[in-house]
Amino acid sequence: MKGKKAIIALFIIFLMFLIICPLLSIFAEAVFQEGRFSLESAIETITESENAAMIGSSLLLGLLVVIVSSIIALPLAYLFSRTQLAHYRFFDIIFMIPFMTPPYIASPPERRFTTFFKNSQKSNGSGTNWSSEVNT
Repeated sequence: MKGKKAIIALFIIFLMFLIICPLLSIFAEAVFQEGRFSLESAIETITESENAAMIGSSLLLGLLVVIVSSIIALPLAYLFSRTQLAHYRFFDIIFMIPFMTPPYIASPPERRFTTFFKNSQKSNGSGTNWSSEVNT
């Protein structure tokens, strides 16, 4: 039993190492310029208008995903806990499909959507033409 716990502990430490080391490397590269510590360039990069807009859009998208997911999940959770729907295996399978879909399957439609959006911005004169940067 102790051997099994030790293996699990080593595995967790290994996974943490795989997550923490790249994050520390990225942080160090951002705040160390020419061998000295400086937050100035990192703050300058973050506060550039394009980067600030991208960060704001990402945070808004995350917030909207949480809200929409909660709107969908709360009634379903209630239905499954208070009714007989939980006994039907069909619903378990249907609700697991999004988790089984690998990201590379969902990526091409998303890429086509963003390319369409960027091209429509170009056609009505708003925004930047990024469509040449997207590989379709």
